Amino acid sequence: KSGSDSNGGTSWDDAKLTIQAAVDLCADGDTVVVDDGEYSDTTPWTSTNDKSYSLPTVVQITKRIHLVSRNGKHRTHIVGQWADTANGIENNGGAHRCIFVAASAKDVLVEGFTIRNGATAEATAANKDYDCGGGVYGATSGNTYLVDCDVVDCIAGTGGAAARKVVPIRCSFVGNKGVQAVSNSHVLYRTDYAY
Repeated sequence: KSGSDSNGGTSWDDAKLTIQAAVDLCADGDTVVVDDGEYSDTTPWTSTNDKSYSLPTVVQITKRIHLVSRNGKHRTHIVGQWADTANGIENNGGAHRCIFVAASAKDVLVEGFTIRNGATAEATAANKDYDCGGGVYGATSGNTYLVDCDVVDCIAGTGGAAARKVVPIRCSFVGNKGVQAVSNSHVLYRTDYAY
């Protein structure tokens, strides 16, 4: 948290300030190590799924990388934001998702974070990238492995905690909600496996 995004990001003395700045440097197979702190800086994200939403996201991953905290989930938080509405979701408004993994990023590993207060842009359309996964939206083309993470108080239309091929391993889920007004309002949505 004392870094600068103008730094090179290749050592602790030359660290980036935001997770996104470090992720943007990556090629497939790289590792980003995140030091202690709360990370809530957002980058605009545009839906690729039949509506144009500008949904702020704390971390957008477009490559097959390993994103890992230096000292574990109790000391490193990725923090989204609920919109100022009754259900925490608002179209193109104040909702911020925590992590979005693009379809181009296959088999991403996210390890050792508390992921909290993430929210999506809409609560009415099932299985859309702007509606699912307030905490983590996984790549539809490969698994997103979520290891030793706590996902807390995230909200979405469906898949409040995580959606779309997210594989939780040794994770806990507390206070997450799917608020869609149909029978699909899951906390985990389209998740094939959990360990």
